[in-house]
Amino acid sequence: MFEAAARGCGLDLRGGGWAIGDSPVLDVEGGRAAGLATLWVSRGKEWPTELAPPDRTVADVVAAVEVLLNEDAGR
Repeated sequence: MFEAAARGCGLDLRGGGWAIGDSPVLDVEGGRAAGLATLWVSRGKEWPTELAPPDRTVADVVAAVEVLLNEDAGR
C-alpha cells in the first residue's frame, strides 16, 4: 500500500520517510514493513503490548508536525 501510494505521487520509498497515523497495525506496522520510520498518533490510547513499538509516539497531530519539523531541521 505504501509503495503504491508513493509511486502514484512520483516518489521512491528507498530514500526513507515517515509513516504517520493512529492505527498500530495499518499505519505503524504497514509503514515499518515498507521500511519507513514510524510515528504513532496515540490520541490518548495505549500501545498494544503484542506489537513492536513505533519509532516515535505523540499525543496528537500537532505534536506529529512538530516532530517532523524538528527532524527535518536536523538534517
